[in-house]
Amino acid sequence: MKALYVNLSKTVEPGYRYEKSENYIESPFDGYVNEFIIWIPSGTDNLVEVACGVNNERLAPQNGVINFVEGVMYLKVNCKVNKGDMIWAEIANRSSTETYRVVVLARVEENAS
Repeated sequence: MKALYVNLSKTVEPGYRYEKSENYIESPFDGYVNEFIIWIPSGTDNLVEVACGVNNERLAPQNGVINFVEGVMYLKVNCKVNKGDMIWAEIANRSSTETYRVVVLARVEENAS
C-alpha cells in the first residue's frame, strides 16, 4: 500500500487568505485522506486560521477554522478520494503587519490492489 503526503503549505502575507480554489492538489490516486498535519509558527497570536478538506467537504475542522498560538496539530480524518479529487487548505493571515509560513500536509493512502 502506497502513501504520500501532499504539501499545501503557504507563505501568507498580512491580511491575505488563500481560498481552496487557489490552494489545492489533485489526488494522485484512488484512496483515502487519513490525516492533516498543520504547523503554525510562534508569534502568530491566534491570527492565522486554517481549514482543510476534499472537494466540497470540510474535514478539519468540520465547522469553523483552526487557530492556535503556535505548534503542530495532527488531525485524523477518513475521507475516500478518487484520482483527481481536490485536496485543499484554506489559510488566512489576519495580521496587518506580519507574514507567516504555515505548513499543511495531507496524508493520502492508496487503495490496496
